[in-house]
Amino acid sequence: MRRLDPCATIGAVTTPAPVVRPMQTHDAESAARLLGGVFAHDPVFAALLGGDPSSRVEPAVALYRVELSRADPGSVDVAEDPDGTFLGVGLWQSPREHPRLLTELLGLPRIVGALGLRGTLRGARHDLAVRRTRPPGDLWYLSSIAVSDAARGRGVGGLLLRTRLATIDAHELPAALESTTAASRRLYERHGFEALARVRSLPGTSSTMMLRPAAHTP
Repeated sequence: MRRLDPCATIGAVTTPAPVVRPMQTHDAESAARLLGGVFAHDPVFAALLGGDPSSRVEPAVALYRVELSRADPGSVDVAEDPDGTFLGVGLWQSPREHPRLLTELLGLPRIVGALGLRGTLRGARHDLAVRRTRPPGDLWYLSSIAVSDAARGRGVGGLLLRTRLATIDAHELPAALESTTAASRRLYERHGFEALARVRSLPGTSSTMMLRPAAHTP
């Protein structure tokens, strides 16, 4: 994985730059907690679970435990400070990670346990809408990306994206994602993603499927 220069200047203070590396087994709980805490505020999770963000944190964490347990470890990136402070995580699906019905059915009880029956049914409805708008063919798909509150303003989200996209570009493959907020769309546009289609799923949500075309090296 790409590393930045040893130090970065933030304001008047020089601090070691974050490092991006593949997720290890011991990172899984920190990654699930960070993803769950961030996405508890996401409009889609609000539509799935209702209530206020604080009530959605633990169900979201439980869901991400499931997602991370069945993810290809080579498709999950974590950002940390040199002292090991956990800063961010990017959860991707590689081209070889096509959804398998049996795997999904076996994981269903854990998802129901995380989201409840109502939340699971709404999640299935949303997931189906996403799959209908997701571009076909071999591509990398960004499932979720999250940055800790302490790391905001340090460019950690952009670093996570650039690191993985450099690998994707080296293999001349496209990348896709679902953006659920205007702020996230602006971030993804700065990294070459373009709006492809609206994801029509749950009331109160306005998601956009975005595509970054494959890079072609000479």
